[in-house]
Amino acid sequence: MIIASGSVVSRDCEPNSVYAGVPARKIGTFDDFMKRRYRQKTEGAISTTTHNRNLTPEEAETARTHFLRNHRDI
Repeated sequence: MIIASGSVVSRDCEPNSVYAGVPARKIGTFDDFMKRRYRQKTEGAISTTTHNRNLTPEEAETARTHFLRNHRDI
């Protein structure tokens, strides 16, 4: 079971499920989530929720480098 960060769980959750929101609602199954993640990895793209688009591995590395350069205290 996966429960998204910031979700508010107010009742029992089903096994093998993914929940998100306030209140937490079922948004899919764990198996479907894993299939999407595997497909994203094998296609060489990383999903971003902020812009709802995919990054190439080069774009992801550039973003990571930029982030680490600006957040050295982390």
